[in-house]
Amino acid sequence: MENKLKVMTVSEFAKFHNINTRTLHYYDKIGLFSPMYIGENNYRYYSLQQSIELEFILMFRELGFSISNIKMYLEDCNPKNFLKIAEDRLDFINKEINKLNKLKSILENKKESLELSTKVLNNSIEIVEYEENYIVEVPFVFKEYNIEHILDKSKKIWQLEKFKVNCGSYISLDKIMNDDFSEYNGLFFPISNKFIDTDLEQFVVCLKGKYLCSYSIGDFSNLKTLYKKILKFASENNLNLIGNAYEIGLNEFAISKIDDYVTKIIIKIEE
Repeated sequence: MENKLKVMTVSEFAKFHNINTRTLHYYDKIGLFSPMYIGENNYRYYSLQQSIELEFILMFRELGFSISNIKMYLEDCNPKNFLKIAEDRLDFINKEINKLNKLKSILENKKESLELSTKVLNNSIEIVEYEENYIVEVPFVFKEYNIEHILDKSKKIWQLEKFKVNCGSYISLDKIMNDDFSEYNGLFFPISNKFIDTDLEQFVVCLKGKYLCSYSIGDFSNLKTLYKKILKFASENNLNLIGNAYEIGLNEFAISKIDDYVTKIIIKIEE
């Protein structure tokens, strides 16, 4: 009974650590982690005290270490080597956490946009107030660039990773008032202020204050008619619109036909 409390069979030890018995057999075969002793019946027995060493190995595997690297460390186990490993892995973990937090934020924003797209009314117009929203503008004239040039210019201003957030286009109010939709002024990317890079400052625009907000459901050809309604609404309510009109899709990642596409438009109201 005393020995039974101190040692465990391969299956018992594997179950205790929530791993497959094949893992223990493999570690034993390559000399990474072996049983405390082998009985006369050739059964392998592990000591409960070996749990710490095994969990240490399993932790290293979770951190991305290869079997050969783990063996090298165990063969030369000392405080200096462990501290170096800890510093390297902590740096890696912090970068992964930062990346996951960004992806979480992007997913939350897309979920929020999709939920909004199911509630809006076609051609609806309202006044909204933004406390502080940031975008990165990528100005260009469409007729002067093909899509490769557009993407190349966009990537130079804003890292490709940020395209996961969303992308919209903007057109000046002057062009709208002159009924000129032949070419837009550029693209823009919504960002969080915490992601702002000093190299991008000249392209960053802060959307703050009152804006006229409208929604269009369906093909882009509907936008021209909607802009006429927006201008009429502004005139009837004595609103002076300024700057650019920013257009962005709310559900392009979750639809199969253009008739369901929802475009959000915002234009600054002079205060």
